[in-house]
This record gives sequence, C-alpha cells and structure tokens, in this order.
Amino acid sequence: YCQSANIDTNLLIAQSQHGSTFNAFAKSPTGYLGWGQFGQAAWSESSSKPYSEVFSILESISAQVRYMHKMFQAANGDYARALSNYVDGPNAKSRPQTPAYISSIMGIYNSYFK
Repeated sequence: YCQSANIDTNLLIAQSQHGSTFNAFAKSPTGYLGWGQFGQAAWSESSSKPYSEVFSILESISAQVRYMHKMFQAANGDYARALSNYVDGPNAKSRPQTPAYISSIMGIYNSYFK
C-alpha cells in the first residue's frame, strides 16, 4: 500500500505503534478506533467502507495510507506537518497534545528506522 501512495512505510509503522500499538481493535480514550485510529470524518474521507469496517486490519491500513497520502500532499511532504494534519485535520490549528503526538512518532521513527 505504502509504495503505491509514495508513503514511507517506516513512518506508518511508527505511527501505528504509537496510535494503536498494532491492535486492530484499539479504542482510544478520545474515541478514535482501529489500527489507524480513525474518527468517522477521516474514515469517510479515506474509505468507501462503512465506519463499522474500521476494525478490519486490511481496510484500516489501506485507509491510513490513503489519508496519510492526502496529509503529506497538504503538508508538501513535511513529516511533522503531515502527522499534525492526520491527528488534527488538514490545515487545522494544532491541539495542545499534538506536539507530543508528533514527537512520539518521530522518536519511534528515528530510533528504529534512521
């Protein structure tokens, strides 16, 4: 999936480790679901499947790749901005927890893949 969308697979792995700890049935305290930690709006943008399919690992990964591809485009390829777009929405104002989200993912990415 990642190669066809020109997304760094390792960044997606780091994002998934942080968000769902590779659990297809993950439920965050803030209401995000599945492997890719989707809310309904982002899911609707990224998948043609109903939101009930968010727990399908293949569909969730595919949707995550599609959504990250959109976020990278909106961020002109900047990893940190793309991650901010992913969690807050494209061009949205960052929430107070967003810098920690980005730092955690980039820390995982840099520790294991750089």
